[in-house]
Parts: sequence; structure tokens; C-alpha cells
Amino acid sequence: MPETPAAPPHPVLTDYYRTEGDRVAFVRSIFDRTAQSYDRINVIWRDRRTVG
Repeated sequence: MPETPAAPPHPVLTDYYRTEGDRVAFVRSIFDRTAQSYDRINVIWRDRRTVG
């Protein structure tokens, strides 16, 4: 059975970006701004699961 191409997640949100290419840049910028917190959050989550 052939694979169906992935559908876009939603229409372009013009309040945040104008084109599909801008959407990619927008999502990457969100990731880049928040990635520094991921390790700390993962440690907290892991510690909570170990204690509980």
C-alpha cells in the first residue's frame, strides 16, 4: 500500500508568519529559544518518577 503524504498541520497563521517557509523558521525559533530548558526539565521529571 503506497504511503500517503503528510498533510500540513494547519493553514498559515498570518498573525505569526506569512508563508510555509516562514512557519518552519517560526517553529525552529520556538525550539531554539526553549531547548536550553529541556535538560533541566528532563532531570526534574526523571527525579519525580524515581521518588514516586
